[in-house]
Amino acid sequence: MSSELRIGLIALVGTVALYFGLSSILPASWRIESQAQIEAPATQLVPLFADFRSWQEWTTLSGTARTDTKVEVEGDPGKPGHRIVWRSNQNEAALQLVAVREDGVDYEFTSRLGKEGKQDQIGRGSIRAVAAVGGQGTVVTWSDESSVSTFVERWFLWFGVLQEKAKEFQQASLQKLKQRAEGKLAPTAEQPKQAPSGTK
Repeated sequence: MSSELRIGLIALVGTVALYFGLSSILPASWRIESQAQIEAPATQLVPLFADFRSWQEWTTLSGTARTDTKVEVEGDPGKPGHRIVWRSNQNEAALQLVAVREDGVDYEFTSRLGKEGKQDQIGRGSIRAVAAVGGQGTVVTWSDESSVSTFVERWFLWFGVLQEKAKEFQQASLQKLKQRAEGKLAPTAEQPKQAPSGTK
């Protein structure tokens, strides 16, 4: 065996060993949490958590769909099985309610590749609304967690890319929720304008 071939085989074995070695130590799951204090009662907020049609108004979900993706909301709001679905070609991703409680909701992420593919759960989360200490509004706590399987995904997880994106989504959405609940959102074209005082 020539020295060049021997060096090549050693390098290949070393690369494979490094690949599997890193796979065993890189994290395979993540969990993040965001909070916001909102000057509104929990009874006003929880129905918004349980209706995915409203999610498209107070979260940043509206910016997640590509032009070739069809977004649909299915099922009854406030009931397990209610979901928002993204479909592109034969692939599907969904966010589905699994439990609705007095203080919030639990949901799961699922995905399916191909028309005959298996529906896999890839993550889960919850949103809770609890009265703030001293009665000053409501503290909303949003948690998400997921696991990854491929080596590439574990590298993204190691560098915090997945967690950072999810955290940005939570925080931006909670800010929009706060603005909406506290009446600080600017009126949109769809909202009727208030008639001037003294008119009918």
